Amino acid sequence: MLALLQSWRCTVIAANGAEAALARLRQSNQVPDVLLADYHLDNDATGLQALSAIQALYPRPLPAVIITADRSDEMQSAVRDAGYHLLNKPLKPARLRSLLAHLATDKSPAA
Repeated sequence: MLALLQSWRCTVIAANGAEAALARLRQSNQVPDVLLADYHLDNDATGLQALSAIQALYPRPLPAVIITADRSDEMQSAVRDAGYHLLNKPLKPARLRSLLAHLATDKSPAA
């Protein structure tokens, strides 16, 4: 994912969990255009929890995408209720690129 995003000339701040992401974002002094998170993280954490913690760093909500192979109604509802976009695995690079371009320019809540 990192190599793909960088090949599109995205500036990426990558982390393998919420705490690392929070630390790197605080150090960067940049406001991300878009947040990406896998739904299932280590230690029974979720991408929704990570995004919630990250969103708290900023004065306005940032566009965010959950990426997952989980297709359960419960997970889809949770992502929708949080106001985030959802992409299912296997991830199609063209779909991700299109969504990122839209989110980076639009800044509107999830549809």
